[in-house]
Amino acid sequence: MTPRPPPDDSERSAGDSIGDTGSDMATPDGRALPAAREERGSQHAMHDVYRGALITVTAHQNARDAWIADVSISRDGRPMDLPAGLANVEPVTPEWLTEAEALRAGIEHGRYLIDRALGDSS
Repeated sequence: MTPRPPPDDSERSAGDSIGDTGSDMATPDGRALPAAREERGSQHAMHDVYRGALITVTAHQNARDAWIADVSISRDGRPMDLPAGLANVEPVTPEWLTEAEALRAGIEHGRYLIDRALGDSS
């Protein structure tokens, strides 16, 4: 998010924007800056401890508004070493309709990766 400039004593009200850009910020010479695009990412994270490893999942929306899970796995406070090629076992990253679905799927995928890295205990 772009920080707002310090308030000035001009006649502009808080809701006014500069020109047609939708921006409320200007360069020192008075030209309008383009409106900042809001990053549409997850406001939540899901954590799970599985076989001694911590799985952390966040989600973000892609250009089609579908949710994508971002999975990180750590063990003993350091990123877990996964065998080469194991982290990207799926040929296509799955997309989810809701953030909650993406978070749950990320936990499931993290458990799968841990089982593959440590050997399946079943």
